[in-house]
Amino acid sequence: MKTKSIAYVAVFCALAVAISALVHYVIPAKTAPLALISLIGLVAFSLTGWGGGIAFVAVTGILTFVFTGLSVTFFALAVVFLPYSVIAYALKKLSYTNKTVFIRAPVVFVFFFVNALLLMTLSALVTGAQSALYEVQGKIGIWFTALLFAMICLPADFLLSSVAVIVSDRLNKTKKR
Repeated sequence: MKTKSIAYVAVFCALAVAISALVHYVIPAKTAPLALISLIGLVAFSLTGWGGGIAFVAVTGILTFVFTGLSVTFFALAVVFLPYSVIAYALKKLSYTNKTVFIRAPVVFVFFFVNALLLMTLSALVTGAQSALYEVQGKIGIWFTALLFAMICLPADFLLSSVAVIVSDRLNKTKKR
């Protein structure tokens, strides 16, 4: 990896770990800031490629575990948001603006559906704490909760992938100056 790529990964990891620590200690159980970590991961992948992106995912996951322990924040990040960065980068050529939407949307839907099931199970079993999804599950059932979560995440995927392209393009233009 080049020195610039390492610097990008270091800055992105520091930012992501700071956000996850804030979420854990100051604003618990908030998913929007954790989705911002996914956006940071997508930008890291776009600017540094697979090597830098995987390094970002690994270092962010390890440091979040160090700072938050076995918490709902850590499991949400490790189960949903960091793997999403990898999946979204792998699907970057499939967009919502052409016929490839019929491939991307089902893949992302299944990804979020399975992750919702994992998150609800792991949060309760390992941490003893209950995520917001777990509380909704008690009211409407596990399958419908996972289905609802996956349906809500499809527009979020569109938004995050679109914003990641814009931010990466702007950073690349700045980098060339």
